Amino acid sequence: MKDWQRAIREVEAELARIDNEDQIDVEMTLANILRVQQDLAHSESRYRLFIEESTMGIWHVSMRVPASIRLSTREQVDAILQHAIIDDCNDAMARDYGFSQGSELRGTPVLSLMGDTEHTREYLTFFINNRYRLKNAETLEHDRRGNPKVFMNTLIGRIVNEHLVGGWGVQRDVSKHRFAPQFPDIERDVRSLLDQLNQIALCASASPNVLLPIRDAVRSLNRILENAGEVRDACDVPKRR
Repeated sequence: MKDWQRAIREVEAELARIDNEDQIDVEMTLANILRVQQDLAHSESRYRLFIEESTMGIWHVSMRVPASIRLSTREQVDAILQHAIIDDCNDAMARDYGFSQGSELRGTPVLSLMGDTEHTREYLTFFINNRYRLKNAETLEHDRRGNPKVFMNTLIGRIVNEHLVGGWGVQRDVSKHRFAPQFPDIERDVRSLLDQLNQIALCASASPNVLLPIRDAVRSLNRILENAGEVRDACDVPKRR
């Protein structure tokens, strides 16, 4: 049996243990991979066609040095960041990071994509403590140009002889949904503030009583600052240079 066939069957076994919940679209993609692989009589070429045609990012990570699951959680996180590489992915995943083809990412260390950040370590810690699987887990990363990205991930690790040797995953780019809703509110508040400042200017020329519109302007400014802070927090870290 080929390595990719063995990996698919291991993923299928793990998926069987996952409880059904409302948000299962990502896991269904993984399940479809397994079903198609079986239905196509183990045809590797047609299996790869299914992977490449998916609109979701699909990838496989291998550990250059497998990590014993008997190590402490922190040691396992260190091992993943040090030894995990992308050894297979489709074009959809490559586009998530600003590349054109999956081949451009193959062989890339996971560390260079996710970075060694507090958020990354928390994500990997939860993955390990949750029996080497995650569902709809969020990561905050950057594309090749340093732009902040938010991905929703489903990840299933491969354990062989009590060692983490790799894992299959599916990711969705939800950056637009995470960041974009903030900006219409900010634009609305800016327009409101400009209108109020115009009123202040008119009142100042006609009457000394301008306290009320000034207070309204301050409230609008505070809302703008709060929204800007939420956007900054969503980005997690500044754009990479």
